Amino acid sequence: MKNNREETIIVEGLAYNGYAFGRLSNGKIVFVPCVVPGDKVKIAIEDEKSQYAIGEAIEVVEESVHRVPPECELFTRCGGCQFLNVDYKKQIDERVKIVQREISRSLKKEVTFDGVIESPRLRYRRRAKLFIERKIIGFKMVKSDKVVPVGRCPILTEKLEKALITLYSFNSVLKNGIEVFLGESNKGDEVIVGIKAKEKIREIHDIYHALEDELKVDVGLRIFYPGKYSTLGKSYLRDNLLGETVKYNYFSFFQANIFLVDKLVEKVVDLARGGKKVLELFAGSGTFTIPLSRVVESIVAVELDKKAVELLEKEKPENLEVFNMDVEEFIRKSKEIYDTIILDPPRIGITKDLAERIRGLNADRIIYISCSPPTFARDIKNIGYNLSRIFLFDMFPNTYHIELVALLER
Repeated sequence: MKNNREETIIVEGLAYNGYAFGRLSNGKIVFVPCVVPGDKVKIAIEDEKSQYAIGEAIEVVEESVHRVPPECELFTRCGGCQFLNVDYKKQIDERVKIVQREISRSLKKEVTFDGVIESPRLRYRRRAKLFIERKIIGFKMVKSDKVVPVGRCPILTEKLEKALITLYSFNSVLKNGIEVFLGESNKGDEVIVGIKAKEKIREIHDIYHALEDELKVDVGLRIFYPGKYSTLGKSYLRDNLLGETVKYNYFSFFQANIFLVDKLVEKVVDLARGGKKVLELFAGSGTFTIPLSRVVESIVAVELDKKAVELLEKEKPENLEVFNMDVEEFIRKSKEIYDTIILDPPRIGITKDLAERIRGLNADRIIYISCSPPTFARDIKNIGYNLSRIFLFDMFPNTYHIELVALLER
């Protein structure tokens, strides 16, 4: 129900939904954006449900010791960052608590982390999708589909920020563009820019050369317009991961933190080392697959995205077999026995049926890579294996996103 009353609360912590939380005088939990644990805040209650309420800060009565000046003037308007005003140590502490709460709620047990891997809090983001609206390029606003104009962005790498600013120089991009994708290789020696447009952008050569001149690295530019696309320069992005080459398409998924991607891959490889017959589900174009193939006897990779599979096939080692099909369909038909399963699903996690079918494969160990603590906690409960080791990788400082790597054993 709508509610216009005001209260003063003490902010207790951060929540996975991107809000901070405290308690109302009646004991009900209230979620409030853009405030800091330890703040004493006067809030207006905007909406109240039976179990919780949503509030908006009116005044910070007393500032928390964990409050820091946000490095971006768009903070509170741009939806890209939620915790930019929280000091980094407190962000890490709160992420640990968030995961512990989710696992405790699901498994009814306490969890201790085997490692928390931190990142520089700024200039870490090497992959970004932005939107074009009314001749501006930016991220979506908080609680809105409208676009907030972004020029300078402190979490983007310097090269991606330069690429973004360069695009503002071209009227045809601003007039006809719909979306922009920016990607940088983990070694910083390649950048790709993808533009989805309403019609062909004839300045493609000018844009490409401007990006080359500004970035001074190998550049790829691809412009998608109805039914066609045009490419200049690189046709894909290449990462060097543990000495192996992994390729990514325009607009495809890859790990966003330029500082931690190598460490993330290294951890998964170490946990799977020595596997005899390994199954990787949701393999993408091979972020884990190709480095894994060097430390296991054989590996089977399953991925639905045809373009990702095409790139994976190009780098395919002899002990790798690739299936371009839906993961659930593959598992239903599989009659093989695997000792190790690598599971890296999208944020929504996996279905209960898939979890049960994975359990039915009776692998000795499952390595689960997750970017969503709530779906992770639900899925490992459904899989039914023991949570043996868990690592938190802070791939997304200043945001609510959390990356986990866990070892599950039968």
